[in-house]
Amino acid sequence: MVRWTTRRTTAVVATALLATALGTGTAWAAETPAPTPSPSFSTSVNGDQVTITTNLATARALCAKVGTTEHRLEALITRIQGDSSTPGSAAYLRARAQRAASAGHNDTANVLNARATRRADRVTALQHSLDRLKTIDSEVCAALPAAGQ
Repeated sequence: MVRWTTRRTTAVVATALLATALGTGTAWAAETPAPTPSPSFSTSVNGDQVTITTNLATARALCAKVGTTEHRLEALITRIQGDSSTPGSAAYLRARAQRAASAGHNDTANVLNARATRRADRVTALQHSLDRLKTIDSEVCAALPAAGQ
């Protein structure tokens, strides 16, 4: 259950930051009203242009989570790509599948091999999410004014 929560949190933060990144830069430069307790987003569509705007406090709160989310994604990618002695890695699952097959538990071996394949296939998507997050951090979060300005 912990892994599911981490993945969901990562997906939500990455999506929110991407949504914030698609907003206009001038919306952050203008003075904003006092921050609201809950995040608020407004969306406008003009042809092929989509603008998502949020208040400065929400953008800062989302940017504050970027470092933690990057660390979690990097740790997850490292674990999946680990060797057969790293619990949670695709190689670890394949080694378990091999032991199950040699013990005559072919159904278990098939399930473990399928899980290892699925896990290894997720690395590309996780790396893409990490790259997007780094882009958002360097382009959006770095452009935000510091607190009190």
